[in-house]
Amino acid sequence: MNASDGSNGPKKDKQKTKLKEEPDSFVDGLKNEWSLFWASFAGDDEVPKELLPDQAVLTLEQIKTITKALSANRKKLNLKLEEIRKELEESATRLETLKLVGSPADETLQHLGKLSDQGQLVNEQLNKVNERLRLARRREDEIKKANQEVRRS
Repeated sequence: MNASDGSNGPKKDKQKTKLKEEPDSFVDGLKNEWSLFWASFAGDDEVPKELLPDQAVLTLEQIKTITKALSANRKKLNLKLEEIRKELEESATRLETLKLVGSPADETLQHLGKLSDQGQLVNEQLNKVNERLRLARRREDEIKKANQEVRRS
């Protein structure tokens, strides 16, 4: 996905040809995309209700189990993203070194592209997990409030 226009269409081909000419701008672009990516975690978008089907029939214990599983999944995805980020940084450093010594950097550029694609896929998965987790926690809060009101009555 291109950070400037939100698409991954024909500009990707143009990017590939630019990469051979301007490796610095490619690394800068990756750094910029990852900065935007990390900033996207703070989003508070509205979650579609379909993400947890039949939520009305789930008990509090079932929702807690779902929340726990989603939290564990989110932790795994965050660890995966951190690994990808570290590998991106190492590859960017390697690219700079190759550039300084005048060696070809095609393999490193390809590896950076693959890592970027992997990061985007993991980010999409993480966003889905976060949406489901927010919805499960909201539902858990609703059930707790309802239980408190029943006890007061």
